[in-house]
Amino acid sequence: MPSIKKVLQHDETDCGAACISIILQYYGKTVPLRKIRSAAGTDSVGTSGFGIVKGAEKFGLSCKGLMSPNKDKIEGIPFPAIFHIKEHLDHYVVVYKVNRKFVFISDPAVGLRKIKRGDFFN
Repeated sequence: MPSIKKVLQHDETDCGAACISIILQYYGKTVPLRKIRSAAGTDSVGTSGFGIVKGAEKFGLSCKGLMSPNKDKIEGIPFPAIFHIKEHLDHYVVVYKVNRKFVFISDPAVGLRKIKRGDFFN
């Protein structure tokens, strides 16, 4: 069974590209972060949601963007999945597991961690 790795962002604009890297590594692919940044259109303000989708597709991942799933719908999303959160202003993380109490994430800013489910959705 594949496992989630931690990939830390190089600077504050890299979180989207790092999340794509995390998912690529989950599926056994290693791609340099600079290539992911280029494919996703990462610029001085980061990566857009559209850029995440296009960058992921460029490296063979099948994905689509969804608007704010609520806590009751998260179980229907296949994991790992990239989520846009506002914890550090605007930030992307990879959710790889959810249970009744916690959401488990690979956060490019700090590594692997878990967040109380209620806190994740607030």
